[in-house]
Amino acid sequence: MKYLTLLTKSIMVVALLAFIGQSASAATYTATASGNWSSAATWGGTAPGASITGSDIIVINTGVTVTLDEDVTINNASASLTVTGTLSGSSNLMVSAGTLAGAGTISVNTLTAGSGSTITFSGNIVANQLVNSNAALSLLANVSVADSVILNSGVLQMGITGVATLANNITFVMAGGSFGAGTGTVNLSGNYNLYYTGPSATIGLEASLTGLQNLTVNLTSASAQLSLSGNLSVAGNVNVQQGTIALGVHTLTVGGSLTASGNGSISGGMFSGLTLNGSGSSSTITFASGGQMLGNLTIDAASGGSVMLGSDVTVNTSLNLNNGALMLNGNTLTIGGSVAVAGTGSVSGSTSSGIILTGSGSIGTLTFTASADTLGSLDINTSSGASVSLGSSLVVTGNLSVMGGSLNLNGQGLVVGGTISNISGGSLMGSASSSLSFTGSGNIGTVVFGAGGQALNNLTINIGSSGNVTFGSSLTVAGTLSLTSGTITIDTSSLTIAATGSVTGGSSSSYVITTGSGSLIMAVASGGASGAFQVGTQANFAPVMVTNNSSTSGNFMVNVQTGVYANGTGGADLATAQSLVNATWNIESSISSGANVNLQVSWNTAMQVNGFDNTQAYVSHYMNSAWSTGTAAAATAQGGGYYSLALNGVTSFSPFAVFDKNTTTGISRVSNATGIQLYPNPVTDQMHVVLPESLPAYKVHIYDALGNEIMHSEAVAGTNYFNTQNLAPGVYFLSLNGNTTKRF
Repeated sequence: MKYLTLLTKSIMVVALLAFIGQSASAATYTATASGNWSSAATWGGTAPGASITGSDIIVINTGVTVTLDEDVTINNASASLTVTGTLSGSSNLMVSAGTLAGAGTISVNTLTAGSGSTITFSGNIVANQLVNSNAALSLLANVSVADSVILNSGVLQMGITGVATLANNITFVMAGGSFGAGTGTVNLSGNYNLYYTGPSATIGLEASLTGLQNLTVNLTSASAQLSLSGNLSVAGNVNVQQGTIALGVHTLTVGGSLTASGNGSISGGMFSGLTLNGSGSSSTITFASGGQMLGNLTIDAASGGSVMLGSDVTVNTSLNLNNGALMLNGNTLTIGGSVAVAGTGSVSGSTSSGIILTGSGSIGTLTFTASADTLGSLDINTSSGASVSLGSSLVVTGNLSVMGGSLNLNGQGLVVGGTISNISGGSLMGSASSSLSFTGSGNIGTVVFGAGGQALNNLTINIGSSGNVTFGSSLTVAGTLSLTSGTITIDTSSLTIAATGSVTGGSSSSYVITTGSGSLIMAVASGGASGAFQVGTQANFAPVMVTNNSSTSGNFMVNVQTGVYANGTGGADLATAQSLVNATWNIESSISSGANVNLQVSWNTAMQVNGFDNTQAYVSHYMNSAWSTGTAAAATAQGGGYYSLALNGVTSFSPFAVFDKNTTTGISRVSNATGIQLYPNPVTDQMHVVLPESLPAYKVHIYDALGNEIMHSEAVAGTNYFNTQNLAPGVYFLSLNGNTTKRF
């Protein structure tokens, strides 16, 4: 019985405690007087506290103002806060779960709607920050936000009666949530900013409001992407701190600076667009791997402003340089379309930067920032007929490749410090106001000038004593050809120095090599003016001095070849056996009549072959199908192993060579020497040769028509007999003492 009574009492106590506990978790708090949230007097006895975790009902009636003097969190789905009066203060109100209702006024620092909240409040909300994590929050209130709207998750929109008034320079923080269209109204009193700090996302309606000032992207990882859903214009700055802005097929326009570097980048494509209209020099663009392409890139910075590349990029359609500089910053810019320059627009390069052009048609003009800006490489690989022009002078320190189309110097200067490639029909286009300098070393390559562009003002060769550049087309230099170091090979082309031009330098380590039919052409004035032709063979420097004594000025064409031929330009090579200088100077002139020229040819000892005696030598002229004889004399030593001889009073032009007194030229030198008889002619078995008494003995050589020696013998004054029955029918030549030749 006692046990039963005790059990009954225990049950009663437990029931009472349960009732008390239930009452504690489901209390109702009604503000009966204006005062602080934390004050019991405000609530007529007990304050609801800062953390509402039970199913409490909190009511602030009309006419009552409760001051939020502490941060308050409502975190129970059954709890509610109804405000028909006023709740205000500088603290924060967070409705993590539960209901916020009423039609009064709420004015707090931060109002947060959590994922479990229900917001039916339709009065006035004033907050510095509005935070939403609700899956679908449709506000019915008049909401004024002074600082930021933070969207952690879900969709925030304005309901049918909702009006959002956003202060100037407010920031939308997109941390995983989004902004919906809704049926209410959004009013902006000025500009606003966007800050993306969540995972990958697509820009939504938050970017469609008028007055987007600044955009900051700081996503959760470098691989996360913020994708454009349409064209986007940002009046101020775009700062990509982490993650990538994926342009897609849309255009991003930035009115301030664009900074995408470090863990931040831009990802474009064939149809993407990027327009930079800002000023200053703070823009740096790094393109993500796999997204280093744009359809269009427009730089319209204020004068003095610049945009810096942080990676390689390809501009597929159009590069528009309106104002400011695009700084390559050690990267490669590939232009697949056109280049348009207006205002102060330019490109700024460096020794580690490169430009590749792959477009077609008239590509446009490349203008560089500095007066002689620098690129590491320039690659013109356009379609046939395409052209690109220089808008300023340029130094290419590495390779210049013109594989297709043409590079028009456009009156500018081009310096090639490396090599030049031209194997697919590409060409340079020069003019009388353009200049070209080669300053590299070694075998530079072949340069070709296109038809209509085979002219330069100045041409400079400074490529080291062993360097060479080959010209695959003819060229006219209107200004100065500067031969500092290295050689030019013109092969079958002609290098012309105009009447207005001149040549400086020229030496055994820098001259024009005429390996083929091409010539160095220079104008030489009349009345005794002279022109120095700095020419030579591939192995040796062999210059020519032309003094024009004619009454007419004219062009002289000079070519020097290794070898001396019996027929002037053909037949046997006399240099294989005869004592001579192993070179033929082919000289022509535009003077058609009345020519009177002194020639001085020079050579070095390495060109003397077969025991050539430079103390008994002369210049021979091939004319009238024969090599001329001359008075042997000592060549003039010029130092460094070089010698020269002159031939004065030249009135016609063809090959010239240097022989000594012992040279026999076969069919090429025929003289009508007096006092010498040869009979019968034609001869059959025996030839009679009558020699004068001027010498007691003679050396006789017989050559065939190709200059090959057939026999030799000694002869004396008087009649000599030679057996010719073993000679095949043909033309032969008899040489006496290497000077006089008779034909039989």
